[in-house]
Amino acid sequence: MLKKLNLALLGPIAVLTGLASAPPEASAHPDDPKILDQLPPVIAEPYRKADASRGAPEFDSLDVDLLSWLPVNTFGLGSDGAADIWGYTSPGGREYALITLSNGLSFVDVTEPTNAQIVATFSGPDSLWQDVKIYGHHAYAVSEGGQGIRVYNMENIDSGQVAFEGTVTSGGSTATHNVAIDTDSGFLYRTGGSNNGLRIYSLDNPSSPQLVGEWQDRYVHDAQIRAFDTVNIGGQIGFFRQIAFCCSGFNGGSVDTGLTIVDVTNKSNPVVLSQTAYSSRAYSHQAWLSEDGQTLFLNDELDEQNFGSPTTTRVFDVSDLANPVEITTFTNGKSAIDHNLYVKNGIMYAANYRSGLRIFDVSDPMNAEEIAFFDTFPDSDSPNFNGAWSVYPFFDSGTIIVSDIERGLFVLRYNQAQLELELAGGDSSTVLPSGETIDVAISEVNGGELVTESPTLILDRGNGPESFPMSPIGSGVYRASFPDLECLSTVEYYFEATAVNGSTATLPRTATTSGGFVATVATEQVLAIDDTFDLDTGWISGAPDDDATSGFWERVDPVGTTAQPGDALFGQFCFVTGQHPAGSSGAGANDVDNGQTTLISRAIDLTADANARYEISYWRWFSNSAGAGPNTDPFVVDISSDGGQSWVNVEIVAPNSPESDGGWYQHSFDPDEFIARSSDVLLRFIASDSDPQSLVEAAIDGFRVSYFACDDPSIPGDANGDGLVDLADLNMVLANFGQTTDIGDVTGDGAVDLGDLNLVLAEFGA
Repeated sequence: MLKKLNLALLGPIAVLTGLASAPPEASAHPDDPKILDQLPPVIAEPYRKADASRGAPEFDSLDVDLLSWLPVNTFGLGSDGAADIWGYTSPGGREYALITLSNGLSFVDVTEPTNAQIVATFSGPDSLWQDVKIYGHHAYAVSEGGQGIRVYNMENIDSGQVAFEGTVTSGGSTATHNVAIDTDSGFLYRTGGSNNGLRIYSLDNPSSPQLVGEWQDRYVHDAQIRAFDTVNIGGQIGFFRQIAFCCSGFNGGSVDTGLTIVDVTNKSNPVVLSQTAYSSRAYSHQAWLSEDGQTLFLNDELDEQNFGSPTTTRVFDVSDLANPVEITTFTNGKSAIDHNLYVKNGIMYAANYRSGLRIFDVSDPMNAEEIAFFDTFPDSDSPNFNGAWSVYPFFDSGTIIVSDIERGLFVLRYNQAQLELELAGGDSSTVLPSGETIDVAISEVNGGELVTESPTLILDRGNGPESFPMSPIGSGVYRASFPDLECLSTVEYYFEATAVNGSTATLPRTATTSGGFVATVATEQVLAIDDTFDLDTGWISGAPDDDATSGFWERVDPVGTTAQPGDALFGQFCFVTGQHPAGSSGAGANDVDNGQTTLISRAIDLTADANARYEISYWRWFSNSAGAGPNTDPFVVDISSDGGQSWVNVEIVAPNSPESDGGWYQHSFDPDEFIARSSDVLLRFIASDSDPQSLVEAAIDGFRVSYFACDDPSIPGDANGDGLVDLADLNMVLANFGQTTDIGDVTGDGAVDLGDLNLVLAEFGA
């Protein structure tokens, strides 16, 4: 369930101080996707949780609380959007967010995170690309719009004063893409800007950085520079080295993109230690080390658009700086573009544009797991350049700050789970009509302590949630006992438990925002059809009224694009609307054009069990959010009970819906709600491209037909199980009277006696 943002009307603008004038410069990269995708900033009143007069705006989240939100308009510069963000802790222990804007920089006091207050705002060059870092009590801001390094003194920020100390323009072009600082060694590194690599400055005099060296072999988009006491370089141990981990390439980073590791200890003679490519590389964007310096996490900014891949983080073993090895990748399955990530205490905090802040446990890099999120961009998770730009998670208080292009500054708190729940026994997809029990193992983590009476089953039988206490059965396992349920009905349920600190954990983890387990009440589930399309099972591409000129349905191992999936969801093959030509650079080379194309399923028999409940499910991919006329075409699914002579609509994926810009989504339905059962049921999937044209692609995988059944309850007195109580049952009881046997024992007490005879006589004729 996606929570929608409540947008308030524009409220009072905060009073701004410390404005510094600067001549306007042309925005950089006018054809960059960020500019092409840019949306107007959201106009809204600021939200501060400490102010009880305003209700909280709603954002979809898991284990992350919104404490304050300052929209772009709050900063008063008329900015087109927000960009990078960093944090500063003063000697007095107060915490500040430094958020860059499309035409400036603002300093915000977040010491009381529920009451974030602007301290000072400064104008700057006109460009969406703005970045800032700190050293000591100085802040250094850069921009693709020029002006070199802008220097700010925060020595008196606790008193509400920030001083602008001037600009540093040495080093050639005044344009800069990013700024990195080795705070251990006291050196500042300008990255990028006018196709530059690294420009290196000493911070011996923090108010006036001095250019001391350059590395210009490759363009550097971003870098982390870290000082090491010892390093391994090809099996040789080096001592006291300063190492730059660079996301680099040629031609602005787009050619031969990858990871470059440079020894920058000698600023006049940097030495390349290694140059490493990685899987499905499109544009090496930003990377960050684990705290032990042995693992590096890297994001690529264009793989989602170029290859249709989900948000993917690459993981490198960099224990040998001369031989980095990509050891794995991980994803949360979203379509959004990843942008900036940072690691603290084994937790990775990633700003992933349209899917917002995503938090991963990377303590075991080979088994990374998403554990929390806060979606700053509620509209969609599509691979576009809107939403969260960056995140700063390094405050000792645990406060997290996030910058969002359209929505400004978010002040957040991650509620680290103190309990973990997992199924210890039972099937989440079906529950028995009576006597069902499911066991849940509850673990105490991160110093948590379980409130022992809190484990609860939350069950919805269609009339709202009901609570049923769970019982401890030992070793941290609790048993949920379901009440009697109506056979073949649908129920929804989840489990929850509370820690002593008041935090609540659920199973599934997203139960409180996205629903729980959905189950059918049955004694058995039979999988009648399971089509993953690695084999040809008789599906038909094309229908008499199709008129598309390209993008016909094909069963293929898909070639990914910005609109088409790069992999089947199950196995190797799936159906897609036109295989993308290998080597073609245009995503629309074989998309649906000039009409509709139809995929028809093989025949489905829904007559196997008249008393069963059937379910049909499939995974679909649909994208129509690009092209000359985006968001104009629906995706249609119909069903027929007469072999295709007539059709009834099952679902329409509407244009501009959250599920119409790529990504795999599952849909399940009960066919009895649409048609009468027959042995010749068909489904058809129709993708179309009308005028004006959009870039339309669709895919189908994981097609299943299941039925759920319940055993007939036994009839009292029916000794032979034929559904009747008659002379045959009476004769069976009399023939075995006085024996210890199951034959004729209708009372179930292990013996055939007067009780069995009386029951048969009482029910005779039933």
